[in-house]
Amino acid sequence: MNPYNYTEPGRLFVGYERMIDSLIRGFINGHSFALLGGRRCGKTSFLIQMEKELRIQDLSPYNPIPCRLSMQQLGVITPDILFESIYKLVTTQLDSPLWQSVDNKRDYENFLNHLQSTETQLEKQYGEDWLVILLIDELDNAKQYLSDDFFFQNLRHLLMESDYKRHFRLIATGVKELARLISSGASPLNNLRNKYIGILSGKSARKMVSEGFPDDIDPDYLFKLTGRHPYLLHAILEKLWDDKNDWDKKGIKKAANTFLKERNDFSKWFETFEASEKAIYSCLANAAKPLSISEIKKTVEPSISTKVDEALTVLSYHAIIDDSDEDEIEIAGTFFKNWFLEKYLQNDQNTNSACLKKNIFICYSHNDKNFLEKYLIPYLKQLKYDRNIDFWYDKAIQTGHAWKPEIEKAIQSSGLAICLISQHFLSSDFIRQKELPMIFSMKEKGMIVIPILVDNCGWKRCQEIEAIQILPKCGTPLLEMNDKQIKETLDFIMDEIDKNID
Repeated sequence: MNPYNYTEPGRLFVGYERMIDSLIRGFINGHSFALLGGRRCGKTSFLIQMEKELRIQDLSPYNPIPCRLSMQQLGVITPDILFESIYKLVTTQLDSPLWQSVDNKRDYENFLNHLQSTETQLEKQYGEDWLVILLIDELDNAKQYLSDDFFFQNLRHLLMESDYKRHFRLIATGVKELARLISSGASPLNNLRNKYIGILSGKSARKMVSEGFPDDIDPDYLFKLTGRHPYLLHAILEKLWDDKNDWDKKGIKKAANTFLKERNDFSKWFETFEASEKAIYSCLANAAKPLSISEIKKTVEPSISTKVDEALTVLSYHAIIDDSDEDEIEIAGTFFKNWFLEKYLQNDQNTNSACLKKNIFICYSHNDKNFLEKYLIPYLKQLKYDRNIDFWYDKAIQTGHAWKPEIEKAIQSSGLAICLISQHFLSSDFIRQKELPMIFSMKEKGMIVIPILVDNCGWKRCQEIEAIQILPKCGTPLLEMNDKQIKETLDFIMDEIDKNID
């Protein structure tokens, strides 16, 4: 049986023994943590492994109760749903009262009251030193659905000031938004201590290889290609395992190309990068040698030089650069680099000109026109007045004008396209045969495409759309939300559009 499966979180987990030991000591000493890392760096796998470790490790004097929660599982998120989910995890082994929601927005107080009602049972089951360790995956995803920071402030209070602070710890994963939530100052989760997950050590990477291959094979080229990125390493090893005789440079390249044909991960990673991150990665990818931070700042545009430190942190989260030495920052692995140079850098001139156009094209089915004009257009009008960002949809076509050339002209003059994804959208002959091909042709030249899921439909079967991060990120269609949730989600989406068009 193939020991490798890159699509299954937690499969063949290796490494991070010191970090696990450090976290366990930290829990005993009253600390909570943020685990930062990019897409597919192994954050979920780490939490799965951490849950296993907590069930066997000695945390004396505490009796640990690991409670793992994924934001992706919850769909629409509210403070009530979050606290209810935590309560249910804490009381899984107890005959505890059922959760009762309240209507007065006192969700945290309600949670504490529920805890108080089960405190005797918790002590009976786990002893006086019971310790809930919350393992929350993608905590920063909750931010886009919550209208304020109260939940995060409540979470901080639970960990730091409440009557139950001795009984609760947290390790939360995330990327950019989590980093902002734990930064200094008044950020609601600045009590969390940062831990970083990224490329594997040489020892851990060799251990992963040895699980399925003889000890005498040479993994150096594989490590150079993947940069010891855990996900990429796992993926190529899975392909290589089927024919172990292919372990040479040619066979490894073949396995890597097979993976690329199956998955659109690199496109998804790239879509999450802001302009400064793309520019700095481009700078490093074209450099003949590793660069220092000061050299990078001198190389990039002045408007980007002020963002170098933050951009390097994000690229490091994604394990596609190695910044362990500030004087010698370099690309980690040639796999992503070669894809980047082939797919994007050759269009750099076109990309720059397209991204400068502050025009948005809206691609939609006329069956969704009511949704478009009721919800989306008011937000876009605000962007028009506040940020000088214009938008276009077919209502702008004047009577008597040929509509096909007008649509083509609008697409070609736009730097960003919004696609309102619905069953009507996916079944429209004109959209699928005319508009989408034009949009994705422009995407190759730098246009940013943002799909917004309006109703429940088979969008994952559309290869072009499936390759892009759809919004909302939780995958819940907007029409399955109530009016307040739709507006909160669109507010977050407008922030994403604002950042991308800038």
